[in-house]
Amino acid sequence: MINWSSITLEKMTLKSSAFGCEMILPVLIVLSAHWTPVTGADPFHYEVHGSLLGIPEDERTLTAVETKFYADVSSATHRKDISLSVHELKSNFGVYLSSTIFHGYVTTSVSNRSELISLLKSVPTIALAYVAPVDSIPSRPTNLLFQSNAAIQCSGDGIPLPNNTCLCPPYSSGKNCETVLCQNFGVWDGRRCSCPPGYYSKFCENRGFRPAIENDIDLSSRSLVIFFSLATSMQQDFQSFRANLATMVDGMQSSSNDIANYVFYGFVLTDTNVLTYFIGGGRQLSSLNLIFDSLVFSLPAQQQPFLYQIMQAPFMYGGSRSFSNVLVFVDSGAGDATAANALFSANTPEQQLMSSIKVWHNKLTFIVSQTSANPIDTSGDNFDVYRRLAESTHGDLFVVDKTEIPAVSAQILCLP
Repeated sequence: MINWSSITLEKMTLKSSAFGCEMILPVLIVLSAHWTPVTGADPFHYEVHGSLLGIPEDERTLTAVETKFYADVSSATHRKDISLSVHELKSNFGVYLSSTIFHGYVTTSVSNRSELISLLKSVPTIALAYVAPVDSIPSRPTNLLFQSNAAIQCSGDGIPLPNNTCLCPPYSSGKNCETVLCQNFGVWDGRRCSCPPGYYSKFCENRGFRPAIENDIDLSSRSLVIFFSLATSMQQDFQSFRANLATMVDGMQSSSNDIANYVFYGFVLTDTNVLTYFIGGGRQLSSLNLIFDSLVFSLPAQQQPFLYQIMQAPFMYGGSRSFSNVLVFVDSGAGDATAANALFSANTPEQQLMSSIKVWHNKLTFIVSQTSANPIDTSGDNFDVYRRLAESTHGDLFVVDKTEIPAVSAQILCLP
């Protein structure tokens, strides 16, 4: 695999014996800026979910992220053997727009995962949520590699216009109408909108008449959604929680075995102001093990915008169920909290989260951990918003010492 690093203009002198003259010819050597040589016999590959700071929203492309990633890593580490192939750019949900969230694959001569993580953490513009060694890099999806310049392709019922843009129908948006806007906190699963109880229309939009709600609710299964802060201070909490997760799930299900899928959402805003997250899950609890082995914890910023991220957690993995359990593990207040406001027209993050929990009939449980040396500040809205949300959604709020996480998981959260 050949990797290049710059664009140079060289002069080459040619002598001709026939004419006794010299010719100086410019030779243009074109090299791309984001793919560099990897030293050593065989390169190593890693699947990576992370974020990159500093690319304007209207300039985000796969190539732009790859190029800046290589430039920033080379500058900070003085190494030329770490390159990125981006396979997907992900949404940052309108929060901290300067963070470009990506899923891709790193090629490098670094054989040790911990060493690679340390190197990438030293780059102030990069934040990592997930790093996993892989044997090879899969082919990049072809729909991301090529875009037709002749005629724009509009998704769904979008109409191509002469100016090479799309006229999108209701409940869709994006340059190519590729984003489906499910209403009333509905979830797009790639084929259709999965609607909360009581909504049955194509995009979960309001209808004049709705069926009796008893006929539109599936009580046979639910999801277990786990939201975890990926701050370094939460590593002890995570290991304690993981060790007791199987016991907790056994107690939750009792004899019903009604948990249809498991969703994990890890999130952090780093101390260098880079927002990143990782979403994964599966139908079996064992599906989480590989995810847990590959998570990356980072030094956090003082303020963590948790509320909007918690709202997204149940809906970012396909197959969400109503009446699900949403467990939130944090050790700091919500940086995006505002003062209590009874006017829903204010549309605060707290009100949006409250609405989504109620419309899906989910149970929201906050587990806020602390230490005697670093107790959580309960005096302001950053903490009080947890109490208000637990109270308004019939959820729970636990403020516990970090050493009590095993007992909370195995003896309290395990209750069906």
